[in-house]
Amino acid sequence: MWGAPGMTELLLTGEDLLSDKIRHVRKWFPRGTPTDEYVEQLDEGEEKEAGKKALQDEEDDTWGGSGVNEYAYLYYNLLVASAVHSMLAPCSNHDGIGRLRPGAVSDVAQRRAMELWFDKGVRDSCGDSICPAASLACTIAQRAAGAAEDEIAIGLPKDLTVMAALGEMLDASMAFDYAQSMFETVASHASRDATGGEVFWRMG
Repeated sequence: MWGAPGMTELLLTGEDLLSDKIRHVRKWFPRGTPTDEYVEQLDEGEEKEAGKKALQDEEDDTWGGSGVNEYAYLYYNLLVASAVHSMLAPCSNHDGIGRLRPGAVSDVAQRRAMELWFDKGVRDSCGDSICPAASLACTIAQRAAGAAEDEIAIGLPKDLTVMAALGEMLDASMAFDYAQSMFETVASHASRDATGGEVFWRMG
């Protein structure tokens, strides 16, 4: 599959999985969706029109079709399948649990899958379409060898991992249980760092 013309570029750099609205907001307002008051005080022109559009609901016809979730499900699961050998599961939030595949293709697929998961805009755009992400993070976290001090495992920075896990938990996503497990993993690392090895709390 990765050898098909254009497939490697598509899976690694050719798709951001962002909705049209989030892509629009990032282009015009990198700090986030503007408030009504901010848009109101802008001078007439392109930026003001962009601000008005940014404030429109995602469901508004202005944003066109809403097929990003269906596409994201296929796209993301191709990355997960390239990264890990897993058993057939009744629900896709378990698809990241398994044995990491050896080789460079698996390595880059893991990194790309996690990069997308760390991006709040991607999570907001795709929702449960990328729910295997947290379980894949749990699988990657078991391979701690070679990780930097600020990582749980190679490709899993502690700060980005805990923010993604918290985001999943706050959204009550299908991946809640795996996200909570990752949060506890990061917390236990932080406890060991702070206490010299002793873990003194956990959730639940």
